[in-house]
Amino acid sequence: MLNSVSRTKFSSQHPIAVARGSQQGRRDIQPPSRAVINLDNYQENLFRLQDCAPSAKLMAIVKADAYGHGINQLALKAHDIGVQWLGVAQVPEALSLRRYLDGMGVAHDQLHPTPTSALLQGRIYSERPCPAPRSFRPRLFSWIYGPSAVLNEALHADIDLSVSTTAQLTQVTQAADQVGKRARIHIKIDTGLGRGGSTLKDFVRLCTLAHSHERSGLVEVNGLWSHLARADEPTVEGEKATMSQLKLFEEAWQIAWDRGLRPQFRHIAATSGIIWYPEAHFDIVRAGIGSFGLSPNPTVSTSADLGLRPIMRFEAEVTQVKVIEEGSCVSYGGTWKAPTDTWVALIPVGYADGIPRAASNSAPVWVAGRRGRVVGRICMDQLVVALGPTKDANGIDLPAGVSAGDLAVIFGDPADRLAEQAPVLDLKRSAFSHGLSHAEVLRQRAAEAEANGRLRVQDPGFDMLPSVDEWAVAAQTISYEVLSQIGSRVPRVFIQGRKDG
Repeated sequence: MLNSVSRTKFSSQHPIAVARGSQQGRRDIQPPSRAVINLDNYQENLFRLQDCAPSAKLMAIVKADAYGHGINQLALKAHDIGVQWLGVAQVPEALSLRRYLDGMGVAHDQLHPTPTSALLQGRIYSERPCPAPRSFRPRLFSWIYGPSAVLNEALHADIDLSVSTTAQLTQVTQAADQVGKRARIHIKIDTGLGRGGSTLKDFVRLCTLAHSHERSGLVEVNGLWSHLARADEPTVEGEKATMSQLKLFEEAWQIAWDRGLRPQFRHIAATSGIIWYPEAHFDIVRAGIGSFGLSPNPTVSTSADLGLRPIMRFEAEVTQVKVIEEGSCVSYGGTWKAPTDTWVALIPVGYADGIPRAASNSAPVWVAGRRGRVVGRICMDQLVVALGPTKDANGIDLPAGVSAGDLAVIFGDPADRLAEQAPVLDLKRSAFSHGLSHAEVLRQRAAEAEANGRLRVQDPGFDMLPSVDEWAVAAQTISYEVLSQIGSRVPRVFIQGRKDG
């Protein structure tokens, strides 16, 4: 039975403006749901992942609108703590991010002019590659573009591009020749994922041709990269496959050197590689799902085990509370019947908002302090949560404990305590660049937090919020999909700290 521990209400007021899915200045009708993004948790997660790979540079992966969290705001927060690389899969999204960062006054390392362009401008041509990026001048890396894409704008925007084939190399060099800037490229080798990247058979020719274009001044081969396919699997087969990929990656590196290439950066590790394979760290590590506070494999280690905090809380306003009589059905198809007279709450989110329909009749929802369960099929715009029976075993009436206007949380950070929010300490913005090791920063922050009473005992009268991993299990999918499918009509609201209720 859901008992109301506190009158936790859904409120449209937040200290940081809604980013999308709403109209600024309009306060007459607010959306009935929102995704609250904790920017402090995001930065803390980046610190944690950097601490796992202290010798490598960190690339914050913000592709697909930062897995549905909001690419612009998260990229800026990564930049604020000195993250040197931002990874965006599709070139158009990378261009959009570049325009946003330019508008925010964020500088970026510019591509060198081609020899022809340099001569036309009366400059002396230098064969030195671009220097490594500095802390507050992040480089953007993008790796997906079609054969018909004209890449001139990407080079104008100083975006590093991936090249997997000789055809792509030609595509990039043509753009470089037209723009008058030497393209910075990362050659991709397929080490076993079977997706993008050059096969080992074609790799020698690709490196030879890339070296030729580098000598002519059209490209700079700055990186060699790949993807691990099974680094999140806790099996002998998974470890064997990962080690095989790393061996092939080393072979590709040697081939590139033998063909005259001198890439500055090697990168193959995403979150699972960062956490479980230190031998995969190389020069850059790519922080994806872990930066959003989730484990790449929660059956091996949960977010809490890894010291990560989920940064999204997906919440909505209860719109109606009612009684479903014993034997009556809920939602389309009659897939759930009330075993007894039952209180239910109507929540105004559905599969049009990204709620997975496959989680019908199983997923948990937190309502005003207690967990309920989705009953019946999830609809396009709404779902129903069972709150409990209307009478106890002795036939005494039980209240719903919930009313319209109360807060419902679909998923969030189980460590959040919405009844009693504790203050969060300010981040050390300069920790990446001012001499402190990441381990020292984290230890210092933990000690200060404990001294200031930030660590609190869980209120025994309050249930934990459901996690996105629980929803993934209910929908028989993975957390990546649940997060990235949250719809555009759900406003993203960005907060600092935890006083956000």
